[in-house]
Amino acid sequence: MRKTLRRHRNPANLANLRTAVEEAREVARRVRSDKWLEWCSSFSAHTTLRELWGKLHTATRRIPPRQALQTPHLEAESLALEFARRTHTATLPVELQRTQARLSEARRARIQAAMQSPGNTDTPFTLQELQSTYRTSTDTAPGSDRVTYSMITHLGDAGEKALLQLVNTSWLSGRVPYNWKQADIVPVPKPKEPGKYRPISLTSCLGKTMERMVLRRLQWKLGPLPENLNGFARGIGTAHCIATLLSHVE
Repeated sequence: MRKTLRRHRNPANLANLRTAVEEAREVARRVRSDKWLEWCSSFSAHTTLRELWGKLHTATRRIPPRQALQTPHLEAESLALEFARRTHTATLPVELQRTQARLSEARRARIQAAMQSPGNTDTPFTLQELQSTYRTSTDTAPGSDRVTYSMITHLGDAGEKALLQLVNTSWLSGRVPYNWKQADIVPVPKPKEPGKYRPISLTSCLGKTMERMVLRRLQWKLGPLPENLNGFARGIGTAHCIATLLSHVE
C-alpha cells in the first residue's frame, strides 16, 4: 500500500493507506488483549508465590537487582536488633501496655487450666503421624544444627523411633528444646529496593517437623476454617488473592 502511494500519490490511495493502518492497529490491540487475558488465566490458587512474582517481573520487564553483601553477619545482627526494637512492648501505647498487663494474669490462668484438663488431642504422636510429614517436606536451608529434611526422611526405623520419642517428650511436657527455638538470621536483598535487605530466619528442620505434626492436630480440632479467610489456610495465600482479583477483573 505504501509503495502504491509513492507511485500514485492521490487522495484515494492515501485514504486506503490510512484505513489499512487503522485496521492493523486494531488487530494488534485485539491480539495484545487476548494475550493479556490468556496470561491472566494462567494464574490459579495453585500458582506458587515465586512463580507469580517471576511472571510479574517478566511482564513488567523489571529484573530485581542483586547486590553482593559484604558483611552478612553484621547486617543480620542489625536487622535482628531493629526488629526487636520495633516489636518490643515498650513501643506500644501506654494504654495498650496497661491492658496487656491487666490481661496477662488471666491469660496465664486460662492456659494453665487448659493444660490441666485432659483433651482428645493430648495423646502421644504415632509413627504414622511422623511419616505423613515427609510428604510435604522439601529440602530448604537448614538451621544451626545443619539437619535437612532429606536426612530426616532417611533416618531409618531406629532414627524415627528416637525422633518420635523426642517429639512426644516435648509434647507431653509442654517444653520445646532450646535449639529448636534458635534461628540463624540471613539478610536477603529486597527485589524492588536496591541496598535494602529483609531478614530470613532459618530454624531447625526437626522443630518444623514437630510443628507440622502439631498443626495437623490443631486443624483437625478446629475443623474447617471460614471460606473468606485467606490467611492461615493451607494452599491459600497471596497468590490466591491475586488470582481472585484477576478473575474479577477479567
